[in-house]
Amino acid sequence: MKLAYLTTCFGTPSHTFIRRELREFARCGVDVRLFGIRQDPQQADDAQDLVEQTEYLYPLRPIDLLVSNLYFAVTSPKRYLVALCGCFAVRQGSFKNRWKLAFHLLISTTLARSVRRQGITHLHAHFLNVSSSIAMFCSRLTGIPYSITIHSAGEKNLPHVIAIADKLRFAQKLIMISAYNIDYYSSIFPCQKKSTVVRCGMNLEDYPFQPNDHQPGNPLRILAVGRFVEKKGFSYLIQAVKLLVESGMSADVTILGSGPLDQSLRSLVESGGLSDVVNMPGKVSSAEVRRLMESVDLVVVPSVTSVTGEMEGIPVVLMEAMALGTPVLATAHSGIPELVQPETGMLVPEQDAQALCDAIRSFQPDAQRTENARKKIEDEFEIRHVVAERRRLFEQAE
Repeated sequence: MKLAYLTTCFGTPSHTFIRRELREFARCGVDVRLFGIRQDPQQADDAQDLVEQTEYLYPLRPIDLLVSNLYFAVTSPKRYLVALCGCFAVRQGSFKNRWKLAFHLLISTTLARSVRRQGITHLHAHFLNVSSSIAMFCSRLTGIPYSITIHSAGEKNLPHVIAIADKLRFAQKLIMISAYNIDYYSSIFPCQKKSTVVRCGMNLEDYPFQPNDHQPGNPLRILAVGRFVEKKGFSYLIQAVKLLVESGMSADVTILGSGPLDQSLRSLVESGGLSDVVNMPGKVSSAEVRRLMESVDLVVVPSVTSVTGEMEGIPVVLMEAMALGTPVLATAHSGIPELVQPETGMLVPEQDAQALCDAIRSFQPDAQRTENARKKIEDEFEIRHVVAERRRLFEQAE
């Protein structure tokens, strides 16, 4: 098997799980070629080696586009014409999106020529965005099978995600990170038979189990991590902390990250009189995230469905905290309840600051629960098992 992995950029800081997959494939001796749409100016500190291996579509060279499109128009006229007509027959999206899809076809020809030259036998894309559009068209032009990993039901509602039904229809395999996603996307296209739940993988050797018990009488140390966007639900956590403080309970809260809601979240902290309680140091290294995760009493993941319908998948921070033995509190959102259950963590309704507050107030260390959480990660998220299952599915699709 000669595998091509396609995503927007392998250096994106939040794509830790993809980099883990790729390194495990390499450890297993699988030949994986990396293709990205463009380089991310904010690269993760552990991504440089993969970024250097990646072949990028951008910046586009007009002469390459012309030659590649002429190549397929001449050598595979039927495939090329059917794919082009399909762009305008797609049901989902506006007329503008149909033209955007046609542009994706045009630029995919450069990648299609490259994967054909390199003898690629399977294409895989992460997410339903432009990377899966490119993978779909490469497959339709070359006949090389493709698969997609779908992380979130909310991908359906993103403005740049188009032609979902076609992507589901033409893919040979669909990898869903949760059973919730299978049910959700099967309502768009009947894809249950080609869908398999495969979790995002973790190298557990990097996350030794070392629970850290809360010391009674000390402020409860709380950590939240993620991009400052609506679906992360950090505004509800800040509201919950305000209720907590008003009830007389002391807490020491750290919210790590950055993003478009940075200023509004900081304003919410200040207006709530929480500047001495909530610390927002910004974006920090993955090593610092890990250090803080090991030292706190509780990791809170208050995910919500945004007003535009954007959702989480299963946040990596939950997996990491549970692996380390740090207790977790999360919302019953998307696929999270498949990981956080009464025997592995605390779960509350989403968009409910009072419920978050009550759960934090009632928190007590539970050794059995943290052991169960670690066992859950070992059973379903261990990177070797995850990559072995992906490899099996890719080989089936060839």
